[in-house]
Amino acid sequence: MTTGTGPEADAFLASWQEWRAARLAQLREPYGILSPVALHWLDVKAQRFDDVPGSWQADDSGVRVRAARGEGLRIDGALVDGDRTVRQGGVVPPHGGAVQVAGGDLRIDVLGFEDADRPRRLRWAIRVRSPRAPTLLRFTDVPVHPPRPEWVTRAVYEPYKHPRRIVLDTALDTVRREFTLSGRLRFTLAGRELTLEPYGGRDGVLNIPFRDLTSGATSYGAARVLYACRPAGDVLDGRSVVLDFNRAINPPCAFTPFATCALPPTGNTLPIAVEAGELAPYR
Repeated sequence: MTTGTGPEADAFLASWQEWRAARLAQLREPYGILSPVALHWLDVKAQRFDDVPGSWQADDSGVRVRAARGEGLRIDGALVDGDRTVRQGGVVPPHGGAVQVAGGDLRIDVLGFEDADRPRRLRWAIRVRSPRAPTLLRFTDVPVHPPRPEWVTRAVYEPYKHPRRIVLDTALDTVRREFTLSGRLRFTLAGRELTLEPYGGRDGVLNIPFRDLTSGATSYGAARVLYACRPAGDVLDGRSVVLDFNRAINPPCAFTPFATCALPPTGNTLPIAVEAGELAPYR
């Protein structure tokens, strides 16, 4: 890509502006990233919470709730009147597979997390979302660097002979999450040869959390996240992946304390200042 003016530069800018508009629309969704107002951990003992209907409890068999009809709690549209099993135990809910429960204009995610300290066990929580969340109501914008073509590069995917399972810390001190790293991306940026380890690959998208020399200074300290298209096919060795750091974004935990974002793998700290993508959110 080239800098300056002309059709190529215009197309580059237009593409970024389209992406940016979609990103801001995502942040403004009424039950999206900015909507959480609470995260409650469940126990074998039934508990009531001030901000959510019903009495909640969880054990190895799953999550249950007891609510009277007048409390207005609904699961899959059906009004709860008595005891209901909300989530069966034994299976880790897939990404994006949180059970949606409604109480008035609240939405309640019932979440299961692998317990890194107890294999094959889950820790259960409910995350409460509201279209009236203060974080959402006061949101206006996210500061961002102007896009520049020099922050777009191609990476070569180098698969590991044996995928590595690692346990990563998260934005919450009490939660750790396990991931599989199946390879690394090797690329050149700002005149340096660098590598990053992605995880994911679900729906053809690689999740690449990273830190750099701007982290904690002008960008969010814990990490930023870059998404890239996973090469098609089973044999990925040597396939190229486009990395556009102009589209590096803040993770949900940059906006709300009720997110459980995983922190980057140890090797995902870049020894350069990536002056591209989103800056730290306004406070």
